[in-house]
Amino acid sequence: MSQFEPGGFLELARNLWGCDDSDPLFEASQRSAVSRAYYSAFLVADAKQTRRTSKHEDLFRHYETHKDRKLISVGQRLRSLYAARCRANYGDLVSDPAWEAEVAVEEAEDLRKIIAEWSGTI
Repeated sequence: MSQFEPGGFLELARNLWGCDDSDPLFEASQRSAVSRAYYSAFLVADAKQTRRTSKHEDLFRHYETHKDRKLISVGQRLRSLYAARCRANYGDLVSDPAWEAEVAVEEAEDLRKIIAEWSGTI
């Protein structure tokens, strides 16, 4: 078995986001894109820290309490992306799923870039 590359979740999110709005699964695709985008960022952020966790809140706090402002921002933005994921997965009504998917994909791309540029373990 090969090691999973979280970038696969981001690529899947992009593909889901690109689903045609006439597709009967359009809303499901957009909501799923938000979820996959979040997990692509979550897994990269978690892999970069010294003590990996499966608890979202622990990861947010780990970054939010860092000395580096950029990493504090990562924690805050991960928290926001997590909230979007929860709305997409559990919310009855998402007013504009395509917009939510677009924002989530762009945010995940940016967070992954910031984390990748950080040298060392957090």
